[in-house]
Amino acid sequence: MVKLAHEITTIIIDEYGRDEFLRRISDPYWFQALGCVLGYDWHSSGVTTVLTGVLKSAIKPDQPQIGEQPDEFRHLGICLGFQILLI
Repeated sequence: MVKLAHEITTIIIDEYGRDEFLRRISDPYWFQALGCVLGYDWHSSGVTTVLTGVLKSAIKPDQPQIGEQPDEFRHLGICLGFQILLI
């Protein structure tokens, strides 16, 4: 199911962008429907936990259109006046 989640995620982000993907997965009905599409039991109490784990595995940070952009966050923090500490 991770491979299918990766493909669905990639297509949505390529077609509509990261903001739209985040908007969609923040909708509880859409999130539940995605879990069903991926083959998880719709009335299971653990579908949120399982689907979150699957998405975490499916979304690869090394793909620039999907993963986080640490430099963007760092630049935004500097622009907003935050002290940036490198760990």
